[in-house]
Amino acid sequence: MLLPALLLAAPACTPVLQAPVVSGSAVSEEGRRQKELFVELFQARRQRLSRVASRLRVQGVALCGEQVGPYYGLLVRSRDDIAENFRDAAATVLGLGERPTIELIEPGSPAETAGLKTGWVVDSVNGHAVHDGEEVARFTEEARAAGAALELELGGDQAGRRVTVEPVTACAFPVHLQVGDSVNAFADGSRVVIFSGMIKFVESDEELALVVGHEMAHNVLSHVHKQQGNYVVGRLLGLLVDIGAAAAGVNTAGTGEMMGASIGANASSLGFEAEADYMGMYVAARAGYQVSGAPMLWRRMAVEHPGSIDGAFMASHPSTPERFVALEQTVDEIKRRRAAGEELIPLRLEE
Repeated sequence: MLLPALLLAAPACTPVLQAPVVSGSAVSEEGRRQKELFVELFQARRQRLSRVASRLRVQGVALCGEQVGPYYGLLVRSRDDIAENFRDAAATVLGLGERPTIELIEPGSPAETAGLKTGWVVDSVNGHAVHDGEEVARFTEEARAAGAALELELGGDQAGRRVTVEPVTACAFPVHLQVGDSVNAFADGSRVVIFSGMIKFVESDEELALVVGHEMAHNVLSHVHKQQGNYVVGRLLGLLVDIGAAAAGVNTAGTGEMMGASIGANASSLGFEAEADYMGMYVAARAGYQVSGAPMLWRRMAVEHPGSIDGAFMASHPSTPERFVALEQTVDEIKRRRAAGEELIPLRLEE
């Protein structure tokens, strides 16, 4: 009886104002335009990120140890490499068609030096015919593994033209832009990912260089691998506590293992973050950024996220006041060392 009563009452909850009646064609057209606007904005943000990241990767090569490799600095994709609902927008805004097309050239990269232009069609890579971006990426990776140049044969209005891209050595961490409102970024040991929310938040390339340099430092210093090791050790120690409790007749329901894993995962996390902040400033400084204004990032972060000011028990990151003060001290250190003509290499504990 309740459901019929609810259905009878439903008309009382209908709208009461005479809102515009929109046509399906107008909605479809607006949807098309909004997708194009998204692609335009995403591309602009990606170009900004690549402008900063390419400088950091090339100029910071001395800080990356053995984690370096050949770098070309271009992205080639076809229309079919794009998510289906955005293919038309990508074709209109980026000029992507059925054949592999140069979508992005990173500023200052070997691809730019070689004279390549966005919108040019690629027919073959090192003698291999290519039909989509995935094939281009596969043959580019083969060339990278061999430390070889890219021999591109072009199509379209550049048909028959051959261009050689000679790689330079750079830090082996590609930097990607990912759609997401989070003011965040992460490193996974082999790459760096920056969310579009972070691109919106940073006010200058100097601040963006600090963020990217920080994540690169996590990879250089093997923080992901070290945290995974701490997690395993903590979990095993917690499991031993559970086993001991069980022997005494107490059922912990795995609490010890869970707590141990959590403590292990956070072990040294504060130190790792502080270390990445410190090294990230050096990465940015080596790329020619002045870095003096970069610490302001953490004052503005505190304004937007006041919970980060005081920190918290078991926090995985230092508080924003700690990060600001530490970075100001790092700026002073870098200025002194620049003035003294010293190479900008982060100081180690034994020094």
